[in-house]
Amino acid sequence: MIQAAVGLLTAKIAGDGELVQRQLADIVRDQGDASDGDLGVFAGRMAKQIEAASVVSWILIKMLPPRLNLSQEELNEVLGEVATSQLPLRD
Repeated sequence: MIQAAVGLLTAKIAGDGELVQRQLADIVRDQGDASDGDLGVFAGRMAKQIEAASVVSWILIKMLPPRLNLSQEELNEVLGEVATSQLPLRD
């Protein structure tokens, strides 16, 4: 699930809308296959996929600021901007 989240993030960073859609379709298909048609299991697996994406984000948030010489205050400002951004979810 972590690898799928990284793949999706990589596609988003590359600005490749087609690859983003393929990554999303792969994630849904993989979780659907793993849930054997059980909607409850599928929902739980998709929730875990979302959690995996948040773990990737958390790791980046912990690793990048020291490398970019960002203070905690600057990081909080960036996170605030992200939270209030109006960027579309789809490419």
